[in-house]
Formats: sequence, C-alpha cells, structure tokens
Amino acid sequence: MKFKFTLMLSVLLPLNVLCAQAGSAFGLEITPKGEQKLNLATGATEMPQGGTIQDNKTGVKVVAGTISVRSDTITAIDAKLSTRQGGTLHADNIVYSPKQFQVTATGNLSYSDQRVAGLSARTITVDTRSGAVTAVGDVKTKRPSATADQLVALPTKNQLLLSGDAKIMSGGRNVGAEKIMFNLLLGKALLNPVASDVANFAPYLK
Repeated sequence: MKFKFTLMLSVLLPLNVLCAQAGSAFGLEITPKGEQKLNLATGATEMPQGGTIQDNKTGVKVVAGTISVRSDTITAIDAKLSTRQGGTLHADNIVYSPKQFQVTATGNLSYSDQRVAGLSARTITVDTRSGAVTAVGDVKTKRPSATADQLVALPTKNQLLLSGDAKIMSGGRNVGAEKIMFNLLLGKALLNPVASDVANFAPYLK
C-alpha cells in the first residue's frame, strides 16, 4: 500500500506518527514505494523498496531504490536526483542534508544540465538553494570536453571553473592550465584567472 507523508527531520519519528509541521519547516514529502521500518539500533526509518523524496522548498526531487531517513540526513541508494535548475544526477549513493541545503553523491556518477553534459567525478556536491554544482576527483565532462581535479558550475553564470591539472577544448584545440575559467557562450577559455575573476566560485571550491 502506497501513501505519502511529510517528515520533520529535527526529531526521530515512530513509523505511525506523521508530522504536519514538516511542510512549513523543510517542505519535504517522502513517498515510500513499499514497507517502512524503524531501525532501533540506528534510529533510522528505512524504506528497503525505496521511494520518492520531494523537497518543495528547493525543488529537488530524488527517486531511489533504497532510502534511509535519520534525524538530519537522508541516504538514498541507486538514486536519480533532479533540480529546479534542470539538472539530473545519477548516483549509487546520495546523502541529502536538507538543513544544510546540500546533496553529496558518490559512486558511478553522471550529471547533466544546460551547462555540462556527461559530468563524472569521484564526488559531486549540489547546493540545493543555488543549484551550484561542485565535482571533485577525476573530473570529466563530455560537453564541453574537459578534465580536471575539480569543477564548479554556477547556475547564474555561463561559466565553468576548472582547477587542478585542468584541460578543455577551446577554439578547436585542447588547452591546459592549473586553473581555467571557461565561457560557455563564447566557447573560450581564460587560463589561470586572477582571484577577482573567480570570486563567485570561491564559496563552492572544496
């Protein structure tokens, strides 16, 4: 039997308690696909058949094969996440911290939006308030074609910041530098930009 409930993450809820205040506190709706059970050892509410998480406050939606809800985090396995800004993230594991407005994904990562396509890395973090995306470790993108140790994409900017042995196709040739700011509209790379050029990216660097 399927049903929808809203969950307040500041307290640990028994399975038979529905917390209406959650709608105003976090705007989260969690819809289990099958049964749910309380793990007394960890205090987590577990949904072994998975389900859907809808954050009405930030526009984030997660569909997962397995979900575990704790007091301040949601863990989703075999997950697909979509953002209000049009991003789609596939991952083996997602840890969602609504109070910190942060999603951290690991394992077989693939992310795409209007700025990048086929982004993969060891870790991808999404700021659910701004839609900023940070990828760290063995970063690769198919569009634009690039590699780096780290990538930051801001939803309000038509630019990407690549850092750490960064390489990208620009003007028909592959260019490289320790840090590259890439203009998506012009398809041009600025090698080793100064601090003032990348100030908007700084809060999202890892």
